[in-house]
Amino acid sequence: MTAGQQFVKILRPFGCILFLVMLVLFLLLAFLPSRGEVIDLGDYAVPEGLDMQDADALCAELENSVFPLLPGEAECYTEKGRVHVVFDGEHFADCSKTVGHYFPDADITYHRSASADLHPQ
Repeated sequence: MTAGQQFVKILRPFGCILFLVMLVLFLLLAFLPSRGEVIDLGDYAVPEGLDMQDADALCAELENSVFPLLPGEAECYTEKGRVHVVFDGEHFADCSKTVGHYFPDADITYHRSASADLHPQ
């Protein structure tokens, strides 16, 4: 008997149990709802003329129109032509999913902050 055959012979009962456990975990992860829910922003609609690649215009739109409708604190800043959005830790999942839902084509990086001072500058 080779080393591989001996290993398979020893592993056989544990391999079956391991396979069943992994199958159950996969089914749970695949069919349970994901974290975070899209928050309804009421009558808000993304302006038609908004250029998703213009970081300053997108940041201004988020700060003026979207953040007041979201729970918790939020801040937006641009760095090297990229939009960075900081949400407080408690509402991070819901808020980031909502912004991603309303601005799917925008290049936004999300950050979580646990402190009141979201982005020190």
